[in-house]
Amino acid sequence: MMTTGSFLSRLASFLLLVILTLIPFAACANDSAESSSLTTTEELPWVERYRRALEIDPDNAALRYQLGLALLAAGDNAAAIKEMHLAYPSLSQSVGINFNLGLAYTRLREPDSAQLYLEQAEASGALQQREIYPLASALYNVALVYLDNGERDAAIEVLRHVVSLAPERRDLMRLYGEVLFQAGRTAEAQEQLLRYLEIYPDDSRVRETLFALHYNRGLELLEGKQNPAAQKAFFRALEVAPQSPMARYYLAYLAYLQGSSEEVVDYLAEYVATFPEDIQRSSFPLLFNAASRLLTAQQYALASQALAPIVERPEAELKYLSLAGQVALKQNDFVAARDYYRQVLKGDPAHAEALPSLALAEKGLARQRTAEGQAQYRQGKLLEAYQLFVEASKLDPLDPKLVAYLKETKRKLSTAAEQAFDRAVEAETSGDSIRALKLVRQGRELWPDATRGGELEQRLLEGLDLELARQLLEAQSLLAMQEYPRALEAFAMLLEVDPEHEDALRGYEQSRRGIEQQQEQRLAAGAEALENGDLDSAAAAFGLVLQQRPGQSQALDGMQRIEALRTAMIGDELQWARRAFSEGDYSAAREHFLNVLQQLDTPPLRNEYLAFESAVENRLSGLLKAARAARGEHDYRKA
Repeated sequence: MMTTGSFLSRLASFLLLVILTLIPFAACANDSAESSSLTTTEELPWVERYRRALEIDPDNAALRYQLGLALLAAGDNAAAIKEMHLAYPSLSQSVGINFNLGLAYTRLREPDSAQLYLEQAEASGALQQREIYPLASALYNVALVYLDNGERDAAIEVLRHVVSLAPERRDLMRLYGEVLFQAGRTAEAQEQLLRYLEIYPDDSRVRETLFALHYNRGLELLEGKQNPAAQKAFFRALEVAPQSPMARYYLAYLAYLQGSSEEVVDYLAEYVATFPEDIQRSSFPLLFNAASRLLTAQQYALASQALAPIVERPEAELKYLSLAGQVALKQNDFVAARDYYRQVLKGDPAHAEALPSLALAEKGLARQRTAEGQAQYRQGKLLEAYQLFVEASKLDPLDPKLVAYLKETKRKLSTAAEQAFDRAVEAETSGDSIRALKLVRQGRELWPDATRGGELEQRLLEGLDLELARQLLEAQSLLAMQEYPRALEAFAMLLEVDPEHEDALRGYEQSRRGIEQQQEQRLAAGAEALENGDLDSAAAAFGLVLQQRPGQSQALDGMQRIEALRTAMIGDELQWARRAFSEGDYSAAREHFLNVLQQLDTPPLRNEYLAFESAVENRLSGLLKAARAARGEHDYRKA
């Protein structure tokens, strides 16, 4: 039979679960809004039942507590607190009564009392029953009430405890860091928010908060002329938001003040193109001044890197372009220097520095092209050398050495071209018009300006019409017979003579596609044969593919698989041969040995087979000798 105490205990647990389901763990509404939505206690039968029971047994603490729970569920928080206080002396060590008193005081917006009872609930073992008593959420609501009341320090202390109770709660961790930030406790806020970002790196809101913390601190320190401390703050801001234009700008500015032009380049050069226009306008002078310092320090590569983003803009200032020209001259990049100074003169035709500097750049480029031409000349590349000498002569036409090189190269090219034309005429006379055409074209490549070459080529082409038609017909016949490789070669020969021949171009493309289709068919056939265990057919198919394309990966893989299978099969055959030999089944052993040699005939395998045959022969000789001896003794059965 169930006792009254047991029944009340079970009932209390049931009501507690109901209440926890009904009570939201969030900041409570104001008293007037709350009271307007309450159901009157007279309408709640549980409240009436407990009150009637208490009229009979007014000292029953358990019943008094149950009445408090019922009132709390009904939203009558003050009455609930009154009843629970009457029961409290007997139940003060109970987790439930402390926890629910904390909830009731939170609803009444009395956070001090709420915190006191929730701490007592924790001491009584609420953390061991987290599913029933969500202490972290309850304390979180207390912190919200403190914040609403303007008691930020008290809220911070509660939130610190809340985060330690529920470190997995993302919302609690973030709120704690933000409240610390709002309270001006920046070091603690930074530590908390950085820890948060390590766990949740994609939370842009927190990242922005932390960035603002460091960035604003940096501005304050900069205004107070505490530059080293400001630099640290901006650097921390950049760690949080590596793409921040403002953090990069201020770090570059502070680096410039310290004389570290290299750091200015590091902070700005790669990123300034993505900055908003107003920050770009502020950043360009920093890069320009840093480049000037780097030029003076003979750090030309860094100076060029600093200038690159500001001279690539269509509206680049003339002073930027002029400095870039100076840097390019120091780097012997005469092409770039010439381009920069030309842009300067386009904007200011009378620019005092650009005029002589452009002349220097052009003379430097002329020397450079002359040296390159000399190198080509020594390697026998006369046409390339001539073209470089021509370019150099346009820049510095009065250089006597260059004029001599140009004249000598032109003479050699003209002579070589004439020799090629002479050989072409000889080939034409002997009836080899195609070879003659190739020789003419070789000569024209050597000396494109030779009028004789153009006339010869035109005459040969007119006489080759019949020959080209014959070759085209032959190539098309090969294509029709699906002799794609030979057809491709024939069309290629036609295109050597007439690169624009439409029929030849079309036939060449069809042959190429035919080869690709043929390759695909052979690959498919090889794969199918391999799947069916027909290794010879598979090897033949893959081999044909590799003849056309030696590096074709699918065919190579197929051949490797065939080799692996054959190796395994040879191993099996060899084992069977040896086993049959040991068992005296010489016929089977011979068959297996011959299968092995058919697949792989190597000296070791051949020697093993010969040893087997020798052993068999010796065995047979012994048997014949024994048979003859038995016959001599008239033992015919034994013989």
